[in-house]
Amino acid sequence: MMTLQELRDEIVNDPLGLGYVNGQGDWVGDQIITDMLNSTNNGANVRRTAVPMREIYANIVWADFMILGQGAREAFRLITSTNALDASSQNIIDAFVAIFGGGSATVSALNVATTKMGSRAEVLWGEGTSIAIGQVARAENL
Repeated sequence: MMTLQELRDEIVNDPLGLGYVNGQGDWVGDQIITDMLNSTNNGANVRRTAVPMREIYANIVWADFMILGQGAREAFRLITSTNALDASSQNIIDAFVAIFGGGSATVSALNVATTKMGSRAEVLWGEGTSIAIGQVARAENL
């Protein structure tokens, strides 16, 4: 969860050089900053928190699955026993790497399926985070 102080720090420090502040040190405008924070053009890939299991199954390279031992198959069944997968969990990512191997086609396909373009706000504070103009205005007045 984002605090106003964290939002202010992002804007003032502008670690990616997005241009929240002009050359005179003034904020470029609450709406402009809000748009910049919520734009997927300024973000990066973020892990999805609720990937439907059908998407997980669709990205399993069955040749990889067929060579798994019984323990790995049981671990796979355990991880995929829910309706959706929280791919933001490092434990889940580590489990798929342990089951299929880090360089496998399955892990590569799952990495693509479980990420999406995120906004700068989502990169900083999690999938689904959106900044409102009022939050930017309040952060400026801290």
